[in-house]
Amino acid sequence: MIIGIVRPSAHSITRRVTTNHQPFSMSVVLFDGVCHLCSRTVQYLLEKDRHQLLKFASLQGKTAKIILERYPELGSKNNLKSVVYVREYNSPEEQVFLRSDAILTIFSDIETVNGWVRTMSYLPRFVRNLIYRLVARFRYRWFGKYQKCWLPDVKWTERFLP
Repeated sequence: MIIGIVRPSAHSITRRVTTNHQPFSMSVVLFDGVCHLCSRTVQYLLEKDRHQLLKFASLQGKTAKIILERYPELGSKNNLKSVVYVREYNSPEEQVFLRSDAILTIFSDIETVNGWVRTMSYLPRFVRNLIYRLVARFRYRWFGKYQKCWLPDVKWTERFLP
């Protein structure tokens, strides 16, 4: 199920974590590996994800290719202008979140809610996504772009998928 494209009303979801904070299956964040803003956000999430619930893959990699082939309605990696959050990757409960729904769900799942996330959660989806699309459109101009995909620090390598 893709949240934000196919079933926009199905965005209230409960956490699927055991009492010792181990996920039933991994969740994957697909991000633009050449975008400074995206890479800095991933670094922030790595620091805040105390229970290591998230794995990461760049939109330019093999994992993203597999996910985008599974969900052709997302488009190709060349025209996808959104973070993609795949909760419970490769499980029967797999769900895909895009744009602001992805951001809010990621922060909720790792139990890190700061002021701007809380503020965004009160806005209607169309307003959140309007803001998201504006930032996505100008992210390279405002924050910069790497010549090639950003590589994580060695201590984080097990958290990244190809």
